[in-house]
Amino acid sequence: MNTVSPAAASSLNEASAEFAPSSNDRRIVRLTVVGFGAYCLFVLALKWLGFSAAGFDHAKEIYHAQELRWVYDAANPPLYTWLLHGAQQVFGVRLATVLILNNLLLFLIFLASFVLARRVFAAALPAAFAACSLMLVGQYHKFLYTMSHSLLAAIFCPLLLWLLLRISAERRLRDYAALGVVVGLGLLSKFLFLAAVVAAVIAALCLRRTRRGLLDPRIAVTLAIAAAIFTPFVLVSLDYWSRLSTIFRARSGTDQALGFFASRGDGLWSLSTSIGEYAVALVVVTGLAILWTKRERKASPSDPGLRTQRPYQSDEMRFVGYAVLESLALVLAAVLIGGVSIIKPRFVHIFLYALPILAVAMAAHAGAPTLRRYAVLLALVGAGILGIRTVNSTPLCLNRCEDLVPFDRLAKALAAAGFERGTILAHGVRLGGNMVVQFPQSRVDVVIDQFVPAAPPAGRRDQCLIIWQMGPYYTSNEAPAALIRVAGISPERARAATQSITIDWRWYGVAVVDPMRGWRPRRTTWRYILLPAGTERCR
Repeated sequence: MNTVSPAAASSLNEASAEFAPSSNDRRIVRLTVVGFGAYCLFVLALKWLGFSAAGFDHAKEIYHAQELRWVYDAANPPLYTWLLHGAQQVFGVRLATVLILNNLLLFLIFLASFVLARRVFAAALPAAFAACSLMLVGQYHKFLYTMSHSLLAAIFCPLLLWLLLRISAERRLRDYAALGVVVGLGLLSKFLFLAAVVAAVIAALCLRRTRRGLLDPRIAVTLAIAAAIFTPFVLVSLDYWSRLSTIFRARSGTDQALGFFASRGDGLWSLSTSIGEYAVALVVVTGLAILWTKRERKASPSDPGLRTQRPYQSDEMRFVGYAVLESLALVLAAVLIGGVSIIKPRFVHIFLYALPILAVAMAAHAGAPTLRRYAVLLALVGAGILGIRTVNSTPLCLNRCEDLVPFDRLAKALAAAGFERGTILAHGVRLGGNMVVQFPQSRVDVVIDQFVPAAPPAGRRDQCLIIWQMGPYYTSNEAPAALIRVAGISPERARAATQSITIDWRWYGVAVVDPMRGWRPRRTTWRYILLPAGTERCR
């Protein structure tokens, strides 16, 4: 029979009391939530005041949100677009609406991660450190500008683990029902969420307590609710599954004839670089905090505060660790067995979303001084990363120029040329989405090679505007053939009716370097065909 000495028992009691719930928990929770909200409002103001146009991802979702439908494209489920459509009914069809929605979702990401971490640590302070550690992950600074559907998946992933932990501890029917809602909505947010579900289920089966909760007969409620939410989408989109497989092969690199070993090598390199981009700051901060404490421990070996260990070996912590390991095993199997050669950094989040919790747990395991030093390094490194991301998110950054194109001035020029409302056929998703913002009363359809209407046809009394942007991707003076084909007019008439709008613009010194004339303003040219009401009808 194992015995514990009084000294060891006293040490364990102190260790358990160090991070146990305290009277300060409520204050810590309030400060954490307010801090998350303040950060999201800061980023919202930065983007709102700094940029005048929608980038590619935002423009695509604004374009799709013109109406409600089950399938918008075969690459993503429709939940984010539905939310944007609903937000537009409240805030109007404008760029600010997608910014408000994305910042709200970012706030929910932090909140969901904080809730999961608090369940794992059973105390607010280390949970706050874990949630704030998301600031060390570059993907969260990119969510607002280059992502949409991944935002929703980033919310449902921590909620998935949180509900599984609640079920293992309390076995309440409402938790099983909530788990079904999270699984169903998560699958409607992003197809890759299925990998998070599979990894979480395998992790739950590895532990006795979580396994009992998962194998409880009430799990049928979870499966029924998830199926009720996701099955209608599957039935409606059956015709798109072959296209989805084509897109998956293209995006994952499995359609490339690289050979067996070349594709696996590319996949391993892509996976390692994506994990590195995701976790490098977390690893550095955690490692420095541990080394900092070990150095002081060597200098003062008699200090009991430095010698005290704070182990985190609960079922909750093991479950989170298993979930991360199983996720990495799944993606590694996809590379080695499935031949996936492209692993994008934003996809890695589905597998590593709980990594900040493990980083804080490692610091706490090394002792309370290490956790305090982790917090100091988190603040310093996080502030530096936030500063860099802030500069990259302002018009001072040259690589954000596509979000500074003055579409509002283009809209005024088109209005002066006689366009009021009607059907707009735009060549390109970014142009089409920004046309939706500038002309919310019009129907906008994007035409490239394939044409899928995004809104009901306009009436015969409405005008028809055909527009395309001149630039590095399209330099011909004539209208793209796809636009002419959809509009139903002859190439000769299109050639005779083509007009041009050129706008010079400058924003905070963003310009083009000309060797002969130095700095000169950027210049954007659009060509358009305006067909008067009653003469033509865009199909």
